[in-house]
Amino acid sequence: MPKGVEYPESYHVLVIGRFLDAFVPEKSAEGAWKRLELSGRYSSRLPDKKYIEGLAVSAEATAGAHLWRDRQLIDPEMYLSDDLHNAAKEAGLRLPKHFKMKPG
Repeated sequence: MPKGVEYPESYHVLVIGRFLDAFVPEKSAEGAWKRLELSGRYSSRLPDKKYIEGLAVSAEATAGAHLWRDRQLIDPEMYLSDDLHNAAKEAGLRLPKHFKMKPG
């Protein structure tokens, strides 16, 4: 759009500024994650249900949090609590593709 002209539709962006250290590799399924050599952080093997459901997050580290990013596990990129998930579903909101993870 030219400078000073508003786009005809409104869009919103969500910036998640809360970072937690919640990933627990030793309680995650074997082969569900990989360690990234350059950064030393972790990632899901592949962004699909089989691998993501094998990842474990600490209930203690996520207590009281409803939407966050993890400092060590960079893929998937965002995490939401069961409470937020259930509230969104009850309100009839659509959520992006997501999978339940293991409690750690």
